Amino acid sequence: MIEDDASGDVETSGTFDPAADGIDFYESLEGMRVQLNDAVAVGPRNAFGEIPVVGDDGTGASVRTARGGLVIGPADFNPERVMLDDSLLPTPVVDVGDHFTSAAVGVLDYSFNNFKLNITAPVVAVDGGLAKEATTPAGPKQTAIATLNVPARRRPGLPVAAGQPGRRPGRRRAGREHPCRLLVPHRPRR
Repeated sequence: MIEDDASGDVETSGTFDPAADGIDFYESLEGMRVQLNDAVAVGPRNAFGEIPVVGDDGTGASVRTARGGLVIGPADFNPERVMLDDSLLPTPVVDVGDHFTSAAVGVLDYSFNNFKLNITAPVVAVDGGLAKEATTPAGPKQTAIATLNVPARRRPGLPVAAGQPGRRPGRRRAGREHPCRLLVPHRPRR
């Protein structure tokens, strides 16, 4: 439960109840050096070096997906999830279901609507064995449909902003202006 006894402003209404409310629990630890035992990744490492995890190998976590993620519901925004953050030390590249060789230790912080554990000791990832999803190819008189999550791209011809990883300002990659191509070729009806 994120918060069940506040209405309106959580700072001025309700009761501070770290035993029952996730936000109160993590707020009571904010700024402290804490240890998260048996952390398991519930999402991949993002572009900011953050890894969403739950502790105790996911015991007590809310509804999990078949592949190991967390399901967000109208009454459950996953208060048990914290982000391992790379602001002090680098985080490893991980995928859903990966574990770590030791406990995650760091200082608990809150920013961008997430509680984050700024790790103070290196964490080493152990592959959880998440297999890539695959399907069978479309047969005769079948249509193949695919979806693709395309990250935001700059418009062709605009200069690249300084500070983008691996890119020099003002330089374009020739022939890479269109990140998507048609995945299913059009076949005329006969």
